[in-house]
Amino acid sequence: MEYCIYTIEGYYKRPKMMCAKPKKEKYNYGFEVDRSRSDRHELMRDFYKQAGELKELLDKINGKQKEIYTFDELDKFELNIMQNINEKLAVKKIYSTEKRLIFEVRMMRGGEFSLHLHEDCSEINYIEIGNIFERVSNIDYEAGEEFIFIAGQPHELIALKDSYFTVTVLKD
Repeated sequence: MEYCIYTIEGYYKRPKMMCAKPKKEKYNYGFEVDRSRSDRHELMRDFYKQAGELKELLDKINGKQKEIYTFDELDKFELNIMQNINEKLAVKKIYSTEKRLIFEVRMMRGGEFSLHLHEDCSEINYIEIGNIFERVSNIDYEAGEEFIFIAGQPHELIALKDSYFTVTVLKD
């Protein structure tokens, strides 16, 4: 290809290859999107941590205690029936024996299990899909990760994005 250069005497053709145009750097939108998601994730995590700490303080002032759920109370859920706890949390008991319960949990972004503990059982959580923030220990858990709360250990789970996980409850 050629382009024309105009002079006083007229114009002449010059081959394009003689003048190299500076190459324009390609903008990496994917990197920016990932960075924005990471920033949003951090902001949500900090928000839920601060909100939980404030709620804990208000509960202390109002004389409220942490919720305590026993194995027998958890066993009252009907087998294979999805129970909507609220608009962002649903639970289904899928297995039940004298010493073990297994639940499927669907939690929408912002959904939570408020601060609670189990005096007579331990809890094993496995994240299938999503991202869960545990406010008491200040730890994020992602898909493929497993975490445990022993009997008497307070915990509060908050979904940073739509999440699906299983909870196995073992009676001590």
